[in-house]
Amino acid sequence: MKTFRSVSALAVIAALLLCLSACAKSNDAPPDPGTPEPAPLDGTFSCDLGTLVFNGDGKSVTVDFSGEMEEIIPDGEMTYYFKWDNFGLCRYDVASVFQLSVGDKNYEFNVTSASEQKIPLVYRTDSKEYTLDLVKEG
Repeated sequence: MKTFRSVSALAVIAALLLCLSACAKSNDAPPDPGTPEPAPLDGTFSCDLGTLVFNGDGKSVTVDFSGEMEEIIPDGEMTYYFKWDNFGLCRYDVASVFQLSVGDKNYEFNVTSASEQKIPLVYRTDSKEYTLDLVKEG
């Protein structure tokens, strides 16, 4: 009987610890690069699939895609966001997602190592993957 109580008590303690660890706050946040936040993107970034002109306000961009990308994403003025996975907005130099938004449409790209001079993006459809290595002009 004493062994049963000991085993039961251990089971209750283990279950309690498991519940407490499951309720712990997640640390899903962008990494801290330890540097000052860079200025908003400004200027023309281009590659063989098109051009993005950032207006320097940290919000708006003019999109001018060509070829197959033009058939997928319309040209024109859009709002852009850099995000850490899908947990929230972050600075572009630590972002994993780049999102273009116009009206109720959102277009998400994977991004790695964006900087003031280069924005490497990958856009995926059901049938194809597009790589855009946008480089700042001038």
